[in-house]
Amino acid sequence: MPMAFPYYYACLVGVMLAWVGFSLAFVVFKPKTPPAASAPAASVAPAGDAPAAAPRTRDRRSLLGVLLQSLGYFLMWLSFRPPFPTLSLVPGPLAALLALFAALLAWASSLFALWAQRTLGREWSFEARLVEGHRLVTAGPDAIVRHPIYTAMCGLWLATGIAVARPWGLVLGAAPMVLGTLVRVKLEDGLLRGAFGETFEAWAKRVPAVVPGIAPFRSNSPPR
Repeated sequence: MPMAFPYYYACLVGVMLAWVGFSLAFVVFKPKTPPAASAPAASVAPAGDAPAAAPRTRDRRSLLGVLLQSLGYFLMWLSFRPPFPTLSLVPGPLAALLALFAALLAWASSLFALWAQRTLGREWSFEARLVEGHRLVTAGPDAIVRHPIYTAMCGLWLATGIAVARPWGLVLGAAPMVLGTLVRVKLEDGLLRGAFGETFEAWAKRVPAVVPGIAPFRSNSPPR
């Protein structure tokens, strides 16, 4: 028997309210981010040697990752045809469990993002960059994953997909969502590696990037 509509709408409302909390944290109550750090001058090398390159403090290629993540959300939402998303077609008790899981995942992701933003404070930024006096934050949610806000975004994507998308929307949206996340992780890790060297490497060896316990997201590249 298809899922009763009251359960479906309760799930949808729960997920959308989690999005409201997420949006308020990053649009209304976001911390004031200081200007990007100025790149230090390249070190002077002995005669005949090329000067050492100054560490980068900004990487605008991270905006490509933002675009890919946005495409992942767009393709997932494109499959929404109310009032019969995939969730409404799942039989009985399984549908209720999926609805509950989606709502709980959305709220857990939203609260995890808020915790991460408050922990990062002035280090948080929309694009990949280092700010003046940048700290390497490794406490709180950053002791669980190195990029907890991306973890939250992926959780919200999955929760929203369960609530509103059809299977083809989840399949099409997953690829750009994952690729965009990997792009942003790689570029941000590169900046942190250049600024903090062995301290970053030690953190990266013990803490995965996005998904707890998933080795492919770890950063094992040697320092630049």
